[in-house]
Amino acid sequence: MESKIEAQPNPKILNIPDLMKEDIPSFFANGFQAGFTMSDAHLIFKAHNEPQFIVNLGLPALKSLYSNIAQLLSTYEKVTGEKIVSMEELNKKVDLSQIKK
Repeated sequence: MESKIEAQPNPKILNIPDLMKEDIPSFFANGFQAGFTMSDAHLIFKAHNEPQFIVNLGLPALKSLYSNIAQLLSTYEKVTGEKIVSMEELNKKVDLSQIKK
């Protein structure tokens, strides 16, 4: 089930399979780093702890993104009955130094 939450007034609903046919880059990330200045924020997305791309956002856009992602995750958890574990929760549960190489 794909949730379509948009922060813009009168949003155009975008379909992921259609977008992948166009020249719009697609990236994978399994980590991130975030920071801000007085007027904007940056999100550095990482794959296997290596920076892959940066997204710069105005603070109002960042707050809308946060709200939309929280709603998306809440909807997913309600529909599936599965709780998504955060990276912080995983780090508390898993001691990577105990894994044999």
